[in-house]
Amino acid sequence: MKGYDFEAVRKKMPFVNEVIYKTFYVCVAVYLAWAIVSLFFYINSSTSTAAKLEKQERLRSSLHNLSRNNMAHDGCACQYKNMSYDFCYRFPEDKSIKGKRFTCKYAFYLQALDLLSKRNAIDLENDYMPFPRFVTAMSENHYSEGLTLIANIRKFLKMEWIIVYDLGLKNKSATNLRSKCFVELRQFPFEMYPEHVKNLKEYRWKPLLIAKTLSEFGAVWYMDTSIRWPKDIRDLFYKEIACRRKTRLDKSPAIGHCKKTSYLLSHPTIHGIYAATHPALYKYLPTNIKKLEETLCYSAAFAFIVRTADTVELMKWSVLCALEKNCMAPPGANLPCTFGNDMLKDYAYCHRYDQSVINVLLANSYNYKTEKYVVSEGDVAQAYRGENHSEEDFACW
Repeated sequence: MKGYDFEAVRKKMPFVNEVIYKTFYVCVAVYLAWAIVSLFFYINSSTSTAAKLEKQERLRSSLHNLSRNNMAHDGCACQYKNMSYDFCYRFPEDKSIKGKRFTCKYAFYLQALDLLSKRNAIDLENDYMPFPRFVTAMSENHYSEGLTLIANIRKFLKMEWIIVYDLGLKNKSATNLRSKCFVELRQFPFEMYPEHVKNLKEYRWKPLLIAKTLSEFGAVWYMDTSIRWPKDIRDLFYKEIACRRKTRLDKSPAIGHCKKTSYLLSHPTIHGIYAATHPALYKYLPTNIKKLEETLCYSAAFAFIVRTADTVELMKWSVLCALEKNCMAPPGANLPCTFGNDMLKDYAYCHRYDQSVINVLLANSYNYKTEKYVVSEGDVAQAYRGENHSEEDFACW
């Protein structure tokens, strides 16, 4: 069979050769493009979680570097593990007003308590609230009072875990607590912290243990041993915070403000924040004195706290103030007050330590409007230092 004469055809139609070559190169280019795209998606899909996290950390690092010069210029930057952090509290009303820089070595403690970033914060508009744990702390002189608190909780909540931090209990007291059902006794790690944290009467331990339990559980009920519940009050707090969730917005008139902070107080004192706060605290936590003079102080003995981004910010400064020797307990600070005629505006020459700190931080953050950080139902848990309980009161079933 006579073969086809391609050479003759090529000479008669020279453009055919050009078309063949162009088609060949186009096909090769398309194939290479497809191969590159396929390789990209393969690599991207097989990238490990650790590699993605590393990429995110590089991005965060670059963003930190952008602001490093500004912080360095005003003396507020602290370097920790190749990252730069702002260690000056900035007054929310005017960010140009800043407090004295906290000691940079305390970055280690912030990292241990997961307070250097807000990556793990809870978004209450999209996430469900974690199940809260009950948290308290006892020294030996408050042991019997603390047992009454546990008995009080057991009236309404038989099988809820209660975490008790040991601030200096005797062996017999600690052993008795360990025998109670659904009670977890933890030794407070004083050895981890600066020496001045050991002074129990300066209450530096309180924000430290609150931050620790928040990092574990995401939400806590913190109570001093003197707190007593008249009834199961949990839903009063849950409604005010859970209403942030878009899918279950509760428009009940009992909820005065859906955008309440996730650090809720309850019990009012008889005095203002200004009256019972040592003036030296404002060196670290600047405020609007005129507005502070008009703001009532609320007890820090009882709080419901969810670890949102707002709470992480509050806890960062509260913890730093607890660690800084002259912040939470300025030189000359003392607990007894000498009140004047005006218990809001007259300084009473006293200091409330952790209570002063958290009240200043909350008032600053929420424009001195206490309704934004106090439960709408008002004083739902009260302090009572009496000791009244029997062994049956600790039953869990």
